[in-house]
Amino acid sequence: MTKVFQQLDTIEKRIFWGLCATILVLLFMYGYFVNTTVLNIVERKNLEEGLESLRSTFSSLESEYLALTGKIDTEFAKSLGFNETKNVKFVTRTGFAVNLASGINSR
Repeated sequence: MTKVFQQLDTIEKRIFWGLCATILVLLFMYGYFVNTTVLNIVERKNLEEGLESLRSTFSSLESEYLALTGKIDTEFAKSLGFNETKNVKFVTRTGFAVNLASGINSR
């Protein structure tokens, strides 16, 4: 084996060692990317489990909210001190459109 290395020229030795270095770098990169992929899969699994926990909590809160909204009526509002208004007035935004239309027609 040593005779084979002694017979190689310097250019061939450089090419050989360059290829060896490239193979080593590629092996390290492969290991790094496989490791990163495995860690991401584990993290995603943990996040999915946490998401299931949040969904169940949200579901219970939503059912509690719906149960409480069913109890709200005029009697409940009166018990809290709210009164019905006799004279109801509403505000509209039609004045802005009328001003634009009158501005165009006045030219």
